[in-house]
Amino acid sequence: MGSQIRCTKPVLHITAISSKEFGAFSSIFVFHGTAGAKKEKETILPGNSLYEIRLKQPLEGNGYVRVEAITTQKRFAMTNPVWFETV
Repeated sequence: MGSQIRCTKPVLHITAISSKEFGAFSSIFVFHGTAGAKKEKETILPGNSLYEIRLKQPLEGNGYVRVEAITTQKRFAMTNPVWFETV
């Protein structure tokens, strides 16, 4: 399952950068899940046709978070999950 981050107040910081070749961001999806759960919590953030996005989102509980991005040129990127435990 990989390593796990232990923290008191988890906050997700997202920095996404694209180029004219790949297109501006049309959508960014943040998925928050827990081990054993059948479904992830999905948050959809508008890309607003920007080439650079910096976001900050508080997280609750324990589990993992991962991010997917889609551009106006129909390009797709995704992260590996980052596991965290709130202490």
